[in-house]
Amino acid sequence: MAAFEIRMMKEDIDEDSLDEVLIEFYYRADPPSQSEPPNGTADFPQSVSIVYYSPTEGRFNKVSGRTDVGGAQGYSVEDDQLLIDLATAFSKLSADAFK
Repeated sequence: MAAFEIRMMKEDIDEDSLDEVLIEFYYRADPPSQSEPPNGTADFPQSVSIVYYSPTEGRFNKVSGRTDVGGAQGYSVEDDQLLIDLATAFSKLSADAFK
């Protein structure tokens, strides 16, 4: 069974006092075996995107890189919109809820 994982974090990456959303995508064709160390090959992302917030527009509006997340053959502007939507939803979550 394949494993697909998305890791996300809010952080002020470009030091402009606004949090960007870092999105890392991991894919492994086969799950790790019991003998495999936890920091195996699946701990290296297949793709990384950063979604930037625009205070003038009041929303996330820019994506770094050209990541195909929609499953179509290659990157398209729809991929950016999917990442912007994902970052927008993620930014509404509070880590305090899990403490």
